[in-house]
Amino acid sequence: MTVSNICNLKRVTNMKLIIKCIVAVILFYFISTCFRAYELNKTIRYTVNKQHESEPLIYPIKWHYDDIHRENRLASVDENGVYVTNYDKITNLTSVRGKQYNPVNIALMIIHEGKYYSEQKESYQYRDFLRLNLGWLVDNQDAQGRWYINFDNKISKRTNKAPWVSGLSQGLGISALIRGYYIFGDDVYLDAAKKAIYPMTTSIADGGVLSINEYGNIIEEYPFEQQNIHVLNGYLYSIIGIYELSLIDSSYQPMLDEHMGTLTKLLDRYTLFGGWSAYSLDEPTFRNHATYSNPMYHQLHIAQLSFLCNSSSYDQFCYTAEKFIEFKSSLASVFVHVSYIIFKDIIYTYKRLLYG
Repeated sequence: MTVSNICNLKRVTNMKLIIKCIVAVILFYFISTCFRAYELNKTIRYTVNKQHESEPLIYPIKWHYDDIHRENRLASVDENGVYVTNYDKITNLTSVRGKQYNPVNIALMIIHEGKYYSEQKESYQYRDFLRLNLGWLVDNQDAQGRWYINFDNKISKRTNKAPWVSGLSQGLGISALIRGYYIFGDDVYLDAAKKAIYPMTTSIADGGVLSINEYGNIIEEYPFEQQNIHVLNGYLYSIIGIYELSLIDSSYQPMLDEHMGTLTKLLDRYTLFGGWSAYSLDEPTFRNHATYSNPMYHQLHIAQLSFLCNSSSYDQFCYTAEKFIEFKSSLASVFVHVSYIIFKDIIYTYKRLLYG
């Protein structure tokens, strides 16, 4: 055998070895992805919180997080004790960078703590945290009841340019302030909650978050003057905020009924092929996963709709929630869970390469 033949044989052997290694890596990743998708499918993140019926401090939607997650969030505050969100640690396609004050997340932190306060009462240790973050909501609300988000946000091939207002922050802000009112008995929180309603009754063109179309008036999480995408979970959170305020002041009941009626007209459009829920009514793209909700948002939609089913006379909420539950084990569910794991891996790798 010549030297040339030996070299060629080594090249072929090396190439076969490389191919085997590549196949092994792909096989390992495939098995890992399937296992993680299976575990994700078993994960319970959102359910209806039935304790809300007897304890208004407890939010209607239950978030299933461990204590470590809570402690890490409670520690993520600025020098004034106000909660800040570190977007560098968030694994999605957001272009937002660094630590930001987000009224949505500040409100969520207060809402989360309502559960712990209701359980611990006098032994509760985070009263100062609640006061400081409730104070931030009151102090940063403008004369029209708006909380501005002071960073750009890209959604649906467009950008909400800072400063902008979200129907989600208005709805969650109301729920947070109501808990402040219940805990501290201070009317300043209830007054701020009522003021937060105003942008939800004001058109986007006039500085509010209300879009108007053939279905009726819709509160937009991401408001644009044209072609709004009607994000489902954001609209539902807004409706829950109105619902909680109506329990204190029945004058908000007609507004609640109006939006529940509008939502029932829209709900069928949120059911996608395979029975899975749509995140929004946007045009399908890679960035928005063809509008398929990720598994956690699908759970959230079920919990939100189930709560409204129990709290109203609209059968459409019950029917849609049951349909979404039924299809949690469908072929679409397998596709969504596996795709979500792969998507998260791609974004994680992209952000590590881009930002280190």
